[in-house]
Amino acid sequence: GLGVPADPTETIPPPHHLIPSPPHHIPTSRQPTAPTSHRPKPPEVMIEVKADPLGAFEARYKDAYHCIELDGAVPSCWPLFDVPVHPRFAAVSEGEHSLRAAITDLHGEWIDHATWSPVRRITVSETIDDSAEDGGEVVVEPDAEEPPETFKLDIPISEIVRPYEMAVLTTSFFDLQYNVHTSDPELFEDHFNHSYACGSLDGNDAHACWPLYNVDYYPRWASLDDGVHTVEVVVTHPNSAEEIEGSWSPVRTFFVYTATDNSNALGAPGGAGGGGSDSGGDDVVVLSIDVGETTFTLPVQRSADYTHVAEKFCAQTGVANHECVEAITREIFTEFQKKEQQMFANAEASQRAAAENAAAEAAAAAAAPHRFPTPQGGVLEVPRISSAVDAKMIEAVATCQQEHDAGDVGLSCLTDQSQLFGMRDGLSAADQEALLDFIGNLGAAFGF
Repeated sequence: GLGVPADPTETIPPPHHLIPSPPHHIPTSRQPTAPTSHRPKPPEVMIEVKADPLGAFEARYKDAYHCIELDGAVPSCWPLFDVPVHPRFAAVSEGEHSLRAAITDLHGEWIDHATWSPVRRITVSETIDDSAEDGGEVVVEPDAEEPPETFKLDIPISEIVRPYEMAVLTTSFFDLQYNVHTSDPELFEDHFNHSYACGSLDGNDAHACWPLYNVDYYPRWASLDDGVHTVEVVVTHPNSAEEIEGSWSPVRTFFVYTATDNSNALGAPGGAGGGGSDSGGDDVVVLSIDVGETTFTLPVQRSADYTHVAEKFCAQTGVANHECVEAITREIFTEFQKKEQQMFANAEASQRAAAENAAAEAAAAAAAPHRFPTPQGGVLEVPRISSAVDAKMIEAVATCQQEHDAGDVGLSCLTDQSQLFGMRDGLSAADQEALLDFIGNLGAAFGF
């Protein structure tokens, strides 16, 4: 597995992400035998990272990812270093698009928002102007001496391994693990070793792609909102780079639940719905629901459409009936009522605890002795006995301090000590002992 990089001692300035300017139109690949029919080449993104010093940055972030946000969708991520191919997208529709890139660490956290590149705008077109590029001539490659050998393979079948169906992820990023099944694995690898696996997250039109072979990392998406998400995977053709329609995996549904303040309502793909609240986890309940022999976990946010959440869950688990929807909707309401009752009880308990702590602190302060610094650098403690005795002891301390500062012999200090000695009558044995200890320490504390 990948390790967490150690922090270097030097400070490394944040890197700058640059996306080199593409041509105004992404040209389509040409078919020599049919020059009037063009298909768009899957857009690839070349990213340049500038950091100073680059060596220290690479040492610290050797396991980092660069992530590309296309048209504001959830960013798709590729390892930042040692990746032999450029990030690629498939099924990008005609028209104008925007993209930008930034860097995350191994754990999917943006290392610095300053690393976001400026937004780059591109245009994808199904056709190109041949006359503008080639002086009106149609370029036709010469026929090969021998036609290339063709192979017929069964359509591969894609399968998502992780995330599991109806899984609950507690991070805002996830790595996609998948398998591709084929009837002849060796022949398939020989001819598909330059193909890609492309993923569709939440039904987005454009699909991020990763090499099918010769990689040691998983496809990744970052910065997902809390909510219900779906993902599919498909294989591209080695010649045309187009997605093979029959190779799509079944749709995999999963939840993201990070309990962050910016959580969106669970119940709509892509986290659509009401915004989060200030209470974080107090606005979310997590249900455990048994369907047959399987237990599913269903997180629901307070602002979600409970009926929609229930309908989605029942459909995904194959129990698409009114009773299922009604039971889960009722359970959601019940759990939030329990949470409100618990919140009220917790608030009352917190208030009681705060009052008890305040009373205990006041009692401790009342019982704590007064403390006065002495000329010798020590501390003289005045015990708590009674208001009258306490006031006289504090007065005696002030008298002794004044005489010491004036250089007197301490006759007034001795007089106050005698008066305090006369106040011992009527005190408890413990208070008498505390008073006598104070009298004995008072003169010595000021050098008398």
